Amino acid sequence: MDGFFLLSGYLITQSYDRSSNPISFLKKRALRIYPGYLVAVCICLALAPLTGAAIGYYGMGDLLRFTLEIVTLHGPSQPGFIGLPYEILNGSLWTISYEFRCYIFALLVGLVGLSRKRFAFAAISAALLLMTMRPLDIQIPNRIAFFTGYYSESVRLFANFSVGACFYLFRREIPFTNTLAIASTTALVVMMFLEQFEIAAFAVFGGYLIFWFSFAVKSEAISRINADDDVSYGVYLYGWPISGTLLYFVGVQSPAMMIALSLPLAYMAGYLSWILVERPFLRRSPKTIKT
Repeated sequence: MDGFFLLSGYLITQSYDRSSNPISFLKKRALRIYPGYLVAVCICLALAPLTGAAIGYYGMGDLLRFTLEIVTLHGPSQPGFIGLPYEILNGSLWTISYEFRCYIFALLVGLVGLSRKRFAFAAISAALLLMTMRPLDIQIPNRIAFFTGYYSESVRLFANFSVGACFYLFRREIPFTNTLAIASTTALVVMMFLEQFEIAAFAVFGGYLIFWFSFAVKSEAISRINADDDVSYGVYLYGWPISGTLLYFVGVQSPAMMIALSLPLAYMAGYLSWILVERPFLRRSPKTIKT
């Protein structure tokens, strides 16, 4: 999840940088997120009664609650996969609301000019990393957190997003070399044993490794992945319900077997989501950037 937000920080900052105006940026982001998400929600709701959930979870009086859940990208609260350790239809959807808040954050950063004041933005990112090292016990009431997100999750995910944005803003100054990759790997391994620093260590050193691998490692096979068909979002949307379905109906218990079965199925679901839902909507947006 942290790696996803690191990559997102880079790509969304790039998207804002290449957008003609803030409205264009928001349109691209909404067209990227909502269509695939809405279809995934509908499929999960159809799956709910097949996995032991009571029919009629949402009554006529729950229309406002359901609408808020969907519009704010929380995903439906409808339970599913009854009897499994996590009776959740799609445990991945909750992060999408944080992702969209990061889009708003990127927009605000751009509007106030911080994307052009790189060192000021880097200072904000450093402050967020420091906040992950000294977590505060701030309890946000559920009704408020529904819209703002919870404190600890917000700090962690915004910190990773901001570091990813810094990798974009300083892309011309950061060298991606094998020597620094080895040094980053060493630092990451050491600091991951220090609970206080593990989030910040992954953001900085893990982030370096992610982008080093993306930019410095040359592989024709790797470069073909997602080159024409951006299945990543669909894989993320359907990975959980596919794994839950395999566990609930087939009884797959072996982690190796689960990976062997769920990965190709999630890839196929992501491909179908891309060609049938996401790509047609993205074509309505100029100069689409894959994220």
